[in-house]
Amino acid sequence: MSKSLLAVLLVASTVFAENDTVRNTRWGMTVEEVKAVETWEYLGRENNIIGFQGELKKGVSTNLYYTFHNDRLMRLRYSMKGDGFLFQFFYKALKEKYGRPHLFETENGNINEKWLNTYGVYGDRSQFLSAKWKIHDGQTNVQLLGGYNKTVEIYYSHKDYKKLQEQIKKDQERDEMYNVQNDL
Repeated sequence: MSKSLLAVLLVASTVFAENDTVRNTRWGMTVEEVKAVETWEYLGRENNIIGFQGELKKGVSTNLYYTFHNDRLMRLRYSMKGDGFLFQFFYKALKEKYGRPHLFETENGNINEKWLNTYGVYGDRSQFLSAKWKIHDGQTNVQLLGGYNKTVEIYYSHKDYKKLQEQIKKDQERDEMYNVQNDL
């Protein structure tokens, strides 16, 4: 087994635990419960997000953000500076752990593994690459995102996160309209 494949498997096995969502957390945990199990340096809290800093890959400084709704964990995001090689590193680790992504795309449309093998990570000079997985637990969606600004992000989201965000936006729009009508 090559050293690079061994490194990918090691990262995948230590970061992505089987029994938990990720990093010894589970959906629905409170802020205090997450803080109690998180081992990285605590950066602070802003509204419904708490932040930490550490290294997901040796030598790569990583910010980690947990997002809560009604004090319950709904999303986790790793954010780090890196190029296409870092994207490929985590793509291989996630693919090894969860299998082939159900969606792989650039801003130019959907692509497939053959395209990736032919042209490489940023082969069409894409502004971003995105790979998405639906996890075996039926509750978790994972997205790996590589951006033109050399940022690589990994999102773990509860399956209801997107619906919840849409409802929050509708509620905010309704409240803004109500406030305008009261001012008329």
